Formats: sequence, structure tokens, C-alpha cells
Amino acid sequence: LKRSKQGFDIPAHDWLRGPLRTLLLDTLTDEAVAASGLFRPEAVRALIRAHLERKANYGYHLWGLLTLFLWLRRWRIETAPPEALRPAAVEESAPAT
Repeated sequence: LKRSKQGFDIPAHDWLRGPLRTLLLDTLTDEAVAASGLFRPEAVRALIRAHLERKANYGYHLWGLLTLFLWLRRWRIETAPPEALRPAAVEESAPAT
């Protein structure tokens, strides 16, 4: 009872290849990733493919992306498209003085 706290690990790698595979693929679609403007769809697709084919272990990366996109969907948060973040777009939309 007098030892320090110890964390625990979750089997995200296995979950995303097994029972959560469908949720992963249905949530991180090319369309959803592109619409967010946060990540490149081809990069996310490559992570998913490599993980599911067991070429790499990106379980925790994909877990983070999955929870982010589920959170965005749950709270109906819209992200800005990349072009809206460029300074030129801000300057063009600023009122003239």
C-alpha cells in the first residue's frame, strides 16, 4: 500500500485491429480528414494501412486521431479549411480602413 503510483497500458494497437477496426475506418475517412483541414488524408490513410497490415505499430497515434475526430463530431466543432488560415485570406477579408 505504500508504493508509488503506477500507470497502466491499454491495448489500443489490438483494439484498432480488432473490435474497433470498423469504428476507425468509418471515422477516419478521407472525406472526414479532408473536411477537417487538420491533416492530409493520404498521410492518415498511410498510417491506417501500415497499422492494419502490421507493417508498423501506430496504435497510439491512431487512437489519438480517432478520439479527436469523435470529439469533433460529438461537439459539432468545425475546423477551418487550410486556405482560411493563410495570411492572404485574412488580409482579403479584412475591412478596408
